[in-house]
Amino acid sequence: EAVAPVMYKKDQIIVREGAVISEREIEVLSTLGMLAGGVNVRMYLGAFLCIVTGAAACMLYAMFFNKRLLYDGKAVLLSGLVMLLQLAVTALFINIDIKLIPMMFVPLVLSICLDSVTAAILSLISTSLSAYIMASSGIQPIDALSFLLVGMISGPVAAISANKFQNRTGIMLAGVIAGLTAGLVSTIMGLQAGVDSMTMLKNATIYIASGLTSAIMCIGSTPIWESVFQV
Repeated sequence: EAVAPVMYKKDQIIVREGAVISEREIEVLSTLGMLAGGVNVRMYLGAFLCIVTGAAACMLYAMFFNKRLLYDGKAVLLSGLVMLLQLAVTALFINIDIKLIPMMFVPLVLSICLDSVTAAILSLISTSLSAYIMASSGIQPIDALSFLLVGMISGPVAAISANKFQNRTGIMLAGVIAGLTAGLVSTIMGLQAGVDSMTMLKNATIYIASGLTSAIMCIGSTPIWESVFQV
């Protein structure tokens, strides 16, 4: 008869230092790649496949909808660097609160430097990669899925809004609009899941703050992108 696998939460203690380790605990540590010389091949393989899938999605978009990207090395490099910065920030905030991650940074910057459609598409890819990083880092799958759904809706909203406002005040407004959208999506999911009102209000407020943070990062970094890449 099949036995359901044991789930461990982030930061949950598996075995204490100095304690006698059972075969079950050795199996868990080995699966997580935490034994000396142990490597979690499946996790790294999954990360590699996720990156390849993201790159392939970018390539397909460029081939069929925006061929300019295939011949514009600066635009490709700019897009890659902005997305890598987003993923680095994601890794930094994973141990704090994933709702604080400035998920609108990619669509805001790329909408201003390139165009809103490219920004929206690459935002979806960036959000998917961020969600995978979360799931691989011990974040509960439901939380990673929630982040993914919020980002897939608020990202395109940020891209479209930023394309209409090219000044600093407009970018801040675009960040607020995207943040409000993220907060609304979060609240709708919270109502469906039976989350209490105070928690939903707190989550919505954090998402609005995330939108503002994304806008501030965009305003601060855009002159650098424009100067270096001549866009």
